[in-house]
Amino acid sequence: MMADDCPICCEPFSQADHAYPLHCPTPTCAFNFCCNCVTSIQKSAADGYQEASDGSRQLKVQVQCPQCRGSSTSNNAIVPAVLLMRQASELEAVVSTKDSDLSATELATKHQFCQSWSLRDLKDALETLETYHYEIGKNIGRSSLATLDWESWAHALPEQASGNNMSCLPSCMTGDGAKHPSSVEIDPSLFLGLDEFVTRDEQVFVHNLLTSGDVQGLVQAAQILQSILQLAQSGTATIQSASTKTPVQLQSLRERFPLPARMPRSVNLPVYDPMAKYKLLKFDNKNTLEIASLHHGAGKLGLRKRDVVTHLEGEAILDYDAFVSMLQAYYEQDPETSLALVVNADKETAQALQRRSQTIICASTRRL
Repeated sequence: MMADDCPICCEPFSQADHAYPLHCPTPTCAFNFCCNCVTSIQKSAADGYQEASDGSRQLKVQVQCPQCRGSSTSNNAIVPAVLLMRQASELEAVVSTKDSDLSATELATKHQFCQSWSLRDLKDALETLETYHYEIGKNIGRSSLATLDWESWAHALPEQASGNNMSCLPSCMTGDGAKHPSSVEIDPSLFLGLDEFVTRDEQVFVHNLLTSGDVQGLVQAAQILQSILQLAQSGTATIQSASTKTPVQLQSLRERFPLPARMPRSVNLPVYDPMAKYKLLKFDNKNTLEIASLHHGAGKLGLRKRDVVTHLEGEAILDYDAFVSMLQAYYEQDPETSLALVVNADKETAQALQRRSQTIICASTRRL
């Protein structure tokens, strides 16, 4: 029976550590490592030399199983497979959750993982681990390991293999905290007064999304800021970091480097019947989905006249007919629900924010 705590660091095993163990190949040894210890031992084994107390570099002894002193799995090909499956297991709940319901940290981790791996990578990793456990006699059958919710992962990952290796694993699995260059200067004017409610790492992530020049980055950033705004309005948000600029400095920044007239925003729009006479949103130009008027409290949601509807529930809205069709489908499914509506997340705004950021960087460089 597997222990509840890692025998090296004495920290409790996670559910993923139990689900995808890295067993010693010795048949009578049931030793298992937690993720952090696996990574530490792997890094130690990868470096053939170590610095001694006198400063000299000494040849290291090969790492062995800490319990039975048998052949170590630290250099075995299954290590990346184990770490990948553990990371996927830990992230499964996040992956199956809408981006609009995730925190900045969760969204960053999800985005990094989904950019690095494919569905084929996960299936290959599971097959590698099942085969290894079967061959060393630690499993009754090849399919005795826990499996993932493949339907959720199929919606999140590309099908083809990514060709990545251990070095591509997210930082939370490799033991290295996410590092952002200290030279990154956050532009607090982008956060709509919410910069104090997010950590430094989250500020960097959202800042990079807003200035990436990518439309999807604007959508993600707008959804993150909306979730933070909801927490702030409910009184459950706490101050995470001190504001980097005074109100006077912020005003000066906005005057010198004006923001686009239409900034991306996300709101929770109560679903309504688009075929009814009285609608929350009305449009003059149905080709661009520019909001002409707001009714029945829609203005209190944070929407404004001349905002352009671009995304509904994370999907790009190409024209008025597509918007009506989606809205009607959601209304018929549940007339009491609310939908994540994003406005102004278009290519024009993305490029404008990117150019503005580059201009600010150039101006800052000239001052130096």
